[in-house]
Amino acid sequence: MLYRYEANPAVFVSGVGDANRRCFLNGVAVPYTVNPGAACSTTGNTNARRMLSLANPDVGRYIKRTA
Repeated sequence: MLYRYEANPAVFVSGVGDANRRCFLNGVAVPYTVNPGAACSTTGNTNARRMLSLANPDVGRYIKRTA
């Protein structure tokens, strides 16, 4: 079955990790870390960048891709 949109899409976080391994989305640190100088958005951290994971990391990490 094909769906028109994904219910829990990944959010693109622009930029690279700072010296403290943090990335920022709209001025707020995201709940995952990357290596200093590494891209904040990669295929390896897609599930950590999903809407529900960013909204509530404790619960959102259990909910992956939903259609």
